[in-house]
Amino acid sequence: MKAGHIELPVSDPVRSMKFYTEVLGFKLDVNQDNRFIWLTSNGYTLLLRPGKPATGDFSASPNLCLYVADVAGA
Repeated sequence: MKAGHIELPVSDPVRSMKFYTEVLGFKLDVNQDNRFIWLTSNGYTLLLRPGKPATGDFSASPNLCLYVADVAGA
């Protein structure tokens, strides 16, 4: 089985897209009206969509771990 995509609610999809593409090296796949932005990296797909910032108990929040070879270079 392979995961289809990871959906990540963000407060500003365009700003988040810039971070994921310019800093982390994701590639833009589809941009739907600057609201639903599909990115890819190494066979993984990430959907950035409008959402409220996380508040409250962070132990119940989704988390996504990204690994890079050079933290300073990322």
